[in-house]
Amino acid sequence: GVPCVSAFAGGARDMAQDEKEALFYRPEDPVQLAFQIRRVFEDDSLAGSLSRNARERALKTHDPQRNLAQLLAAYRGILGAAG
Repeated sequence: GVPCVSAFAGGARDMAQDEKEALFYRPEDPVQLAFQIRRVFEDDSLAGSLSRNARERALKTHDPQRNLAQLLAAYRGILGAAG
């Protein structure tokens, strides 16, 4: 539930959508990093929207029941293909 500013690096792009769930910047661009941080502090509406959207995504992504069902389905698929 906290607005996030992240570099376009590693798997960060897969964890959040730019301008919807987080604000991204190029890792080699400290000016853009400062700009994105400033946006969060100067725009309460933006900060709130980023926080809400990221929380909503996290609740789906990290849902234990959903993750268990997907894992079991994957194992059943492997076992079915091997049999």
